[in-house]
Amino acid sequence: MPGALKKESAKVYHGFDEDYFVFGGPAPYHYSHYHKHFKRVFPDLRIHDLRHSFAAHHINHGTDLYLLQQLMWHGTLKETADTYGHLYTERKHTAMSVFD
Repeated sequence: MPGALKKESAKVYHGFDEDYFVFGGPAPYHYSHYHKHFKRVFPDLRIHDLRHSFAAHHINHGTDLYLLQQLMWHGTLKETADTYGHLYTERKHTAMSVFD
């Protein structure tokens, strides 16, 4: 790394090490870091509950089951249908009402 760039980088990165850009920066936070803060703010919820909320939000806004499978990183469409299929009930009633 050129000396001028090292000098400028040292101003930006606290505790700058000249090998920073070769070996990467600080490691990403561990799951437990986020879990601790999440529990402090939402003591009655689990982080995993956010997955269900994420899926429900997408279903309520028209995301189809195949795309939801991809977003949720499920291995099979059956896994997604078994887990979140019950949330499509209201959409089913709406779809059927076009014949009323």
